[in-house]
Amino acid sequence: MNDNFKVFPGKSEVFAAAARFFCDCAASAVKDSGFFTVALSGGTTPDELFVLLAREYRERIEWSKGHFFWVDDRCVPPDSELSNFGRAARLLLANVPVPRQNILRIEAEKTAAADDYELLLHNYKRMRRTAEGIPIFDIVQMGIGYDGHTASLFPDTASLKENRRFAIKVGPPVTVQPAVPRVTLTLPVLNSAANLFFLVSDHEKFHLAEYISNCGNRIKYPAQLVRPAAGPAVWFVCGLNR
Repeated sequence: MNDNFKVFPGKSEVFAAAARFFCDCAASAVKDSGFFTVALSGGTTPDELFVLLAREYRERIEWSKGHFFWVDDRCVPPDSELSNFGRAARLLLANVPVPRQNILRIEAEKTAAADDYELLLHNYKRMRRTAEGIPIFDIVQMGIGYDGHTASLFPDTASLKENRRFAIKVGPPVTVQPAVPRVTLTLPVLNSAANLFFLVSDHEKFHLAEYISNCGNRIKYPAQLVRPAAGPAVWFVCGLNR
């Protein structure tokens, strides 16, 4: 098991460690660049992380220097219970002093949402970039599904081969509920991240997370294709119940 696969006895320890990591990455980016950029993922997994950051790190992170984006979102209005943006807005962003103009959500309810987000990512000024012009997020927060998907990059779909665009619209497999279209960042963007971490608070995903993290070139799941050039992804994982 590699050093970046961090196992904790319970959920609270997982979220506490992830919050410290988030804080340290933000502070390092501010020191180097004067700002930090974040891409958040959704589902219910990061809820406790968002609450912890808003409660215990409100005064410890320079939120006014943060620029918040999303890894992916469902094509629903922002006030929908299915909106990844909506969850993060309620639990985190409404409770810390992030300037409104620094919250760059995917306007996923719009027909041209993927094209619009692509243009935003191309043109946003407060963003470090690779030599090829790909955005470099200082922090990317990810999760995994039971089928090994991450972001909205699902098994055996064309999205896994997209290497030109920064954001695309995808239709999830019918096995994924709710089966609504989504907009997602692509692998070139995820793999350009300065710091990327996976949050796995469900102990039933332990063996899946362990496989994804440790099985090298034996590609079985989309999450294995997330391999940031800056260094290995960090995993914060809840251990098996004993």
